[in-house]
Amino acid sequence: MARIISILFVLISFSEIYGQQWIFRNNATKITFSFELVHNVIIIPIHINGEELSFILDTGVKETLLFGSSDSLLLHNVSKVKFQGIGIGEGIEGLRSLSNHLSIADSAMMDLKHNLFVVTDDSLHLSNYIGLPVHGILGSNFFHNNVVEINYVKKKITAYRNIQHIGRKLRGYDKIPLKIEKDRPYVNIDLRIGRKTHKQIKVLLDLGNSDPAMLFPDRLPEFEILEPTIYEFLGKGFNGDIYGKRNRIHSLRINDFEFQQPIISYPDTNTYDNKKLVRDRVGSIGNQLLTRFSVLIDYEHRMLYLKPNKNFRQPFYVDMSGIEVKHEGFVWVESRIHLNTSPNQEGKTIQFDGSSSFKYKIELKPNFIINNVRHNSPAERFGVMKGDVLMKINGRSVQSLSLEQIKDKLQSGINKTVKLEIGRGGEVLNFTFQLQDPIPLLL
Repeated sequence: MARIISILFVLISFSEIYGQQWIFRNNATKITFSFELVHNVIIIPIHINGEELSFILDTGVKETLLFGSSDSLLLHNVSKVKFQGIGIGEGIEGLRSLSNHLSIADSAMMDLKHNLFVVTDDSLHLSNYIGLPVHGILGSNFFHNNVVEINYVKKKITAYRNIQHIGRKLRGYDKIPLKIEKDRPYVNIDLRIGRKTHKQIKVLLDLGNSDPAMLFPDRLPEFEILEPTIYEFLGKGFNGDIYGKRNRIHSLRINDFEFQQPIISYPDTNTYDNKKLVRDRVGSIGNQLLTRFSVLIDYEHRMLYLKPNKNFRQPFYVDMSGIEVKHEGFVWVESRIHLNTSPNQEGKTIQFDGSSSFKYKIELKPNFIINNVRHNSPAERFGVMKGDVLMKINGRSVQSLSLEQIKDKLQSGINKTVKLEIGRGGEVLNFTFQLQDPIPLLL
């Protein structure tokens, strides 16, 4: 699976408790709506004060965050505020807005007095990394009043008013205790790394983290990051880009479910502050692992329900090309159209000067940039550079592809040959290399 943005450190802490309450239209017992799953991130449509926007669903953030502000979006009761995450630094300035109207699923589910926070720093906007418009994050307050079921296969979310409304459906799920601290959910997992097993360690259940799991290595006693590792971009935070290592461990177990050789990320220790982490937390499990289940989250009774789905036994992959691509605006592209010169309904034929049977149209097409190239990766060894413009993959123009399709092509199989056409400084360059797993399976 392609390497993607991990929303690791957008964890804000405010002292106030909000009285937000989601209500169901016509006193319904459940509401179901669709979502998009892009690079293991859940994106749902939300209306804020009548404006339709796209939000990431995230249990790792308590509040609702809005990235920037739309000229057409009216926000209520706005004041300045400072955001502080778990990273190193002083935080960033933003805005707080009180008593807004949020609705989901054609207003079948509403919160009429919703408080949200506006992140005005452009560097934190995630649309370029996901390849779709993303306007903000809907945090764990969504889970506080509802029992939430996530069906990753059907890409459906069902919110229930309470656990009693689920009925016999619960019999197919395994039941796992949740700890709720500062409105965020935590579970215990076991890790086997080499000959050492770490039992019942506390991790955040983090829907905003697109990796299988993330660990803070200095939070585990006698912990050693096993080779081979790669060092690369992991995600975005309030204080800039997050870099760190990735490797495989031998196994990860949650309750009775065990995963062999999952990919684990380890953020650099200078990107987070241990004093800002909740007590005994050593990391997170993310969406690349959770997509292997149907998931039910019940905050009220502090319970997580898991049921394996058809993706349960899929292996965990890491990017094999070494390229991180991001969407960066649009460019005007001229394309040639063949004109139909056959008789029209009136029996006349269109005539052209000379032999031309084409016309040209100009369209806005997405522009894709190489944002990072991993050290000693196949792409770096063959000369691909940060800042290059990606034009074609295996002869196909990337302007007809989504960012997710591009990343899938760069992660299409060990030893598979990839051909890239690159724009650099007005020149067109061509590169051919084979994909390689930089952290192969452990023996």
